[in-house]
Amino acid sequence: MSGKIERRLFLPILLIVVILSLGGGFVWMVRQDLALQRPQAAISVDGEEEILVTVERIDVEREMDGRLWHLSAERLERSQAWAKGHQVDITLADEEGRRWTFSSPVADYRDDLGEIRLQSPEGSVDGEGYALTWAAGEANWIQGDQGWTLSRGLAIEDSLRGIRLEGQQGFFDINGVVVLREEAQLFWQRP
Repeated sequence: MSGKIERRLFLPILLIVVILSLGGGFVWMVRQDLALQRPQAAISVDGEEEILVTVERIDVEREMDGRLWHLSAERLERSQAWAKGHQVDITLADEEGRRWTFSSPVADYRDDLGEIRLQSPEGSVDGEGYALTWAAGEANWIQGDQGWTLSRGLAIEDSLRGIRLEGQQGFFDINGVVVLREEAQLFWQRP
């Protein structure tokens, strides 16, 4: 009789062992996936960090320092320490209704500096009583700064006042304050 009991228990025990093995294997695979480290960027032959991921047609909104940032780009490349966007549009708005817009064929972001660099950008700065349009060879913003540094030639126009400023370097902030350095020119025309 003991031989018959063992045969009757054999199938349920085998089934329990198979279920536990499959369940254990599944738990092991999930644990491995969750324990993945952020991939380390490879260094190319010329010493530059290689791209880890590329995203096409990205559209992101984020709130920082009480301002809403909206970024869209045709393509975004990301490495361990930097990001590069192509055909980038950025809109920044605050609670007081002030708004900045930026368009750039290429934008770079460096994690170590918290710096955004736009190449050949153009855009606008709008607020109560002013509406500026601008273009520059390059624009830089560093995290914590209250404005953008413009360089490599720039033009800023206030269509409400009929004023156009041109220079080599400058700075503007969200309040509409504009500071030009090095050979600035002012053109005024009645609006």
